[in-house]
Amino acid sequence: MGAQRHALAAAVLCLALAGDALEFTDDYSIEVLGLDDANLTIRMTCGEGQWCGLGFSDTQEMPGADTIVCWVLESAPFCYDGTVGDAKMKPATDAAQNVEVTSFSQAPGAFTIEFTRPRAGDATNKAVVEGGQGMVWATGAVSADGAMLYHGNVTRAGTQIDWAGAIQVTVAPLSDSGWKVIDDSMSARFEFLNASTGSTNREGEPLQTNTGYVALRMSFSCEKGRYCSLGLNDDGQMEPADAWICWEKPDGTVACSDWYCTSDDVCPADASQDITVEAYTSGPSSWSVVFSRLLNTGDGLDHVIPTDTVKFIYATGDADGSSPTKEHDSDGKAVLDVATGVLTVTPGNDKTVWHIFVSMGLLLGLGLVSGIIITVRPRLGYFFQQSYVGAALSFFLIIAALVVIALGDAQHYDNRVGQAAVPFGGMAQLAIALALVLQLRRFSPVLFLMSCPQERALVWHRWIGRFGWLCVTLHFVIMCAKFNDDSQGVGVLFDTDLSGSTTDGQTSVNPVFGFVAWILYTLLVLLGIPMLRRMHYGLFLVSHIVLSLGTLVCTIVHLPKGWRSYVIFGLPVALLVVDNVLRLTKHTHAGIIDRIETIETVTKIVVRPTGDQASWGPGSYFYVTIPKIAFMEAHPFSVASHHTSGMATFYIKNMGPGTFTDRLSKTASDSKNELAVRMEGPYGKLSFDMDAHDKLVLIGGGIGVTPMLSMIEYMDAKKTATLVWLVRDPKFVGMMQPVFEEMSSRFLQLRVLVFYTGTGTIEGAEKSDRYVVTTGRPDLSDILGRFADERSAVAVCGPDGLTTLACATVKSSALNIPIHTETFEF
Repeated sequence: MGAQRHALAAAVLCLALAGDALEFTDDYSIEVLGLDDANLTIRMTCGEGQWCGLGFSDTQEMPGADTIVCWVLESAPFCYDGTVGDAKMKPATDAAQNVEVTSFSQAPGAFTIEFTRPRAGDATNKAVVEGGQGMVWATGAVSADGAMLYHGNVTRAGTQIDWAGAIQVTVAPLSDSGWKVIDDSMSARFEFLNASTGSTNREGEPLQTNTGYVALRMSFSCEKGRYCSLGLNDDGQMEPADAWICWEKPDGTVACSDWYCTSDDVCPADASQDITVEAYTSGPSSWSVVFSRLLNTGDGLDHVIPTDTVKFIYATGDADGSSPTKEHDSDGKAVLDVATGVLTVTPGNDKTVWHIFVSMGLLLGLGLVSGIIITVRPRLGYFFQQSYVGAALSFFLIIAALVVIALGDAQHYDNRVGQAAVPFGGMAQLAIALALVLQLRRFSPVLFLMSCPQERALVWHRWIGRFGWLCVTLHFVIMCAKFNDDSQGVGVLFDTDLSGSTTDGQTSVNPVFGFVAWILYTLLVLLGIPMLRRMHYGLFLVSHIVLSLGTLVCTIVHLPKGWRSYVIFGLPVALLVVDNVLRLTKHTHAGIIDRIETIETVTKIVVRPTGDQASWGPGSYFYVTIPKIAFMEAHPFSVASHHTSGMATFYIKNMGPGTFTDRLSKTASDSKNELAVRMEGPYGKLSFDMDAHDKLVLIGGGIGVTPMLSMIEYMDAKKTATLVWLVRDPKFVGMMQPVFEEMSSRFLQLRVLVFYTGTGTIEGAEKSDRYVVTTGRPDLSDILGRFADERSAVAVCGPDGLTTLACATVKSSALNIPIHTETFEF
């Protein structure tokens, strides 16, 4: 009893004791028939099928009220004397019943009961005071079995009665027009309460004076399945904010809690809960609750509510019945001008869906632009793919997408630390997700849209991953500074409470898992340094899988629970699962090493497929696994032969002691049995169409000659090709000479220019017009000038220095020709 009233306009009724009826509702009224030294006599008129109650309460509130409740039970009057406990439940029957029914009558639609009650008080009854007395009243339905039902929100109020002169009652209903829409799922009303008179100031009515008001009564109307919350902060920010949140529970009741937010994600419940729930109703599509709070509770965690201008923050989100979710999907600020009763609402950004569409839109736009360029202007498309300008533009667009999304995240957080730290956290999430997608081999929509082969995507994978680590580190450093400045301290990073920070069902971020994720991510980046990756590929591979999984799991546990986190990481993980299934079931080929030969630092293996025949094209490569040497390791090697030969030929460089290639080299001399091989692929494709060019200039550095051999094998015999090979191993030259001679017999327009850059003597190398061995490094500008024209295309594979030089030479030449590059950097 004593909160929101919907049915009537506010009114102050002063009635003399001369028999005038005081109407609380259309169905409920009372008359004071007499007050003498001994008794108070009242006539109560109540609607048919209803109960009516009147209670003595100094505070005009339900808890502790001394009540008299009457209704018709089995065609006879029934009244009882009871007391309401602190829990605002149905009045408990007093041991001493001090109410006496003196008259009873029934009429169509109503009944009337007259009763007396002793004026003097006792252990359970409050004394009747002539000078004025706080009262509460309510009415509600009676069930079929004669029991009281809940009165609801619209039929109860507080009253102030002066028995000696007049009855004064304050009925302060909230009319439908008074509800202020805050967002699509939340409306609110506000009333300032004066405890001495019971008078109120409702939203929409000017406040005549700011003195005498001691409490604020608030009413929420909230959509089913949602929670609604308001908070106080003069800056309109969430840190620190004195917040109140309410939601429906599965048992048909409402829960409201008083919180104090110390950061974006940490909102613990106050030890002292200073809000009082007064009423709650539930309908088919919405529920409403009324609660009040003193303007000044004296609690250090509660803001003092001003009586001129009140600045709120608000938020709404999904509730699962037992608790609200952590992530709200609608928020903003509201300012209540008490003098005018105007509530000004400033919505926040509904960021989640917008962010996803922005990021996907930019990536789709990048893919479409790339596809259009390659389709409409092939030569420009090659430049876009191969040049630094194209790569820089692509990288800028992707980072721009991440920054836009993160800035939207910052706008969601009102406090300054959130605005500083959260953008980096948001960019890190998306960078991790994108890095996962970029390392897919078979089922990558990003690679498809960007027309990017998988070996180039791995470069993006590394740089996006490093960018993500940088964002995580900045996020971590800023949050550490925050923890150090507030009462939590940096020790929160070592909190072993695995449940995370929870208050009344609100799950916030878990700092300890964020800390562990940063450590694992740092190890992931360090062990991925190119030198360590090449020297200890097996260690890199195992650690990369384990650390990536650990980082991903800890990041997900660290983040607030909500569908956004599940989408950001769930989609890449799902693609990863599909990709691995396709790789293992559709694109892995079994074979046997038919021939193996090692000369110094290079091992040649010829694999004979034993299952389905693999088909590959120029520039293709396979991930090769030899279980006898390393069961789990799959290494990318370019194939040098044509698929119609029925054999896959690989030239593999020994990368040093202890490596997979070193063990392969030793196995070549020791093995007497055939070795089983798994080949996953093929991967890789040329960035130009060989058939569209009459001349090819192929540049290989060391073992980088392998994909060039594949291109020659697929070349039309009538085309002209110039192979420029830089090599420092003299015995490797001798190994390859028979290969070149055999190719020259089939391709009459093939010219091989070998540039020996080593210090030893080349043995057995025979020169001819189409096979020239020269000491020193080539002049690529001269070679392009002699052997290339507008109908040419260039391909280069080798160390970074060689590919960079070749690209620069082609761009600086007068020729507008495409160049395809491959690198050793896997």
